[in-house]
Amino acid sequence: MTFEIRQAISADAIKIAKLHTRVWHATYAGIAPQSALDKLNLKQRTNDWTATLGTVAPDSQTYVAIDRDNLVGFVHFHINKPLALGVVQNLYIAPDQKNRGIGRQLMRRAFANIADANCNTVELAVADGNDAALAFYQYLGGKVQQKPVVQGHFWRSKNWIVRWDEPKLEEKQ
Repeated sequence: MTFEIRQAISADAIKIAKLHTRVWHATYAGIAPQSALDKLNLKQRTNDWTATLGTVAPDSQTYVAIDRDNLVGFVHFHINKPLALGVVQNLYIAPDQKNRGIGRQLMRRAFANIADANCNTVELAVADGNDAALAFYQYLGGKVQQKPVVQGHFWRSKNWIVRWDEPKLEEKQ
């Protein structure tokens, strides 16, 4: 099966919100406290994604993966030009669509845009306990930098910082 990667549009907000909520709850059950899980709900995510996609922000971009009219993944990232830094904020893939190369292709698209903005570093944070994501980013050549305590949106979590010193993916064999 093939899938298409394209820039997200405002009409994608509800589909992104549904996928984001579903995957977040599945991933963070047992990692995040129940109070955090309760705070991230479809209504809240729909409002967030409607606002994000309805705002023109050239330094913040979202791409979606579409397979037969179904949204199966997305990546959202920010570009900090003064620091020459790209920050991947979200990468979510539908659980039944994993291992198809969707995450890899979304990251490639993000890295290409980050490189085009003359950024020479890419970073993202992975919550401690999300071992599958950490392994995936290391497979793509990311280097684990540190494990600080950071106040997240919904709970105070320990996060691994994963960094690429050049915005390109180097898949490890």
